[in-house]
Amino acid sequence: MTGTIPTPINPGRQDGDPQGAPVSPPERHYAKPPLVEVLCELHFKGSKWEATVAGQFYDRVKERFPAKREDERYRISFGSGSYSVRAEIGRLPPVIRFASEDGRRVLQIAPDLLVVNQLAPYPGFEAWEPDIFLAFRIFRELAQPAEVAWLALRYINQIIVPGPVDRIKEYFTMYPQLPQTLGRDTRQFLLRVELASSSPEHRFFMALATCAVGEADQESFTLELHDVVENVNALDEERIRCLVRQAHANIVWAFESAITDRLREVLGVQD
Repeated sequence: MTGTIPTPINPGRQDGDPQGAPVSPPERHYAKPPLVEVLCELHFKGSKWEATVAGQFYDRVKERFPAKREDERYRISFGSGSYSVRAEIGRLPPVIRFASEDGRRVLQIAPDLLVVNQLAPYPGFEAWEPDIFLAFRIFRELAQPAEVAWLALRYINQIIVPGPVDRIKEYFTMYPQLPQTLGRDTRQFLLRVELASSSPEHRFFMALATCAVGEADQESFTLELHDVVENVNALDEERIRCLVRQAHANIVWAFESAITDRLREVLGVQD
């Protein structure tokens, strides 16, 4: 299912700006912000990865990210013969995680990979963005990649509303619609869409799903917003920064377009 990112101008670009300067969307603030995690992924090509990179990276970030951990990764591949299907498991280079003391901010590195995570409470994009480019500059210096191949920005929201919810459209502008023959009472669902964007670099995904919260008088939903920029093919910081800010602008527009004023009241809109 596809749609169009509902922005008044070209998503992520100032009107008439050939350089694609990011739009400043009307980002609202809420007394009960629903964000549980945001993350930025940078996927590189041609990194000169050596065993010393992780240690050198840690030396540069340990003052703010003192907790270090190594996570194993595996790749599963499937093959088939005449009468059987076989699975092969191969070990990948581990992901090295560096976390703040409270565990809410995390940097993750591996060959050709950098991920920057922020758990709730989210301090806002302006406060979080410097973490992305601090890590980017250090990774670029130490691993010496040829380019960023693609990047992604993902925002994960958990939205809790008074329940039971008989009419989901009171809270969301996107929801499953079924024919009358199947009934109108949707208990559990997962709705995922890819939106068309007037910016050819970006692919934008939205997913809304029910989830359990353990409270009888509440309903909980997960709303995930995911902007993917393919074929970046660049290593210039300003170019990467522009793409990340454009992705953030798209996410803000999509979030505000996906919820109703009733939900804004529940979340406690402040401006």
